Amino acid sequence: MILSFEKTEDIKNFIHTTESDMYGGKNEDGETVMVSLQQGVGMEVRTFQKNGWIRVTSYDKDGYLEGSTFDGRYKKGEDNHE
Repeated sequence: MILSFEKTEDIKNFIHTTESDMYGGKNEDGETVMVSLQQGVGMEVRTFQKNGWIRVTSYDKDGYLEGSTFDGRYKKGEDNHE
């Protein structure tokens, strides 16, 4: 599955036409991405960033960005300045 987050209309279409479930994959930066989708309601995208942080991005039923936050870290190491 290929999903572009560049156009709000594409995100809205994905939310309304895709079955509620969790989906996984990689983004254009090679980072792991987990999508939690509620069909017709919205979705939350968790990006396991290369710097060790988990970024959470939420979209409403119309494909609009509701906001982003962080949900802790999944790894520690040299890349993370620790």
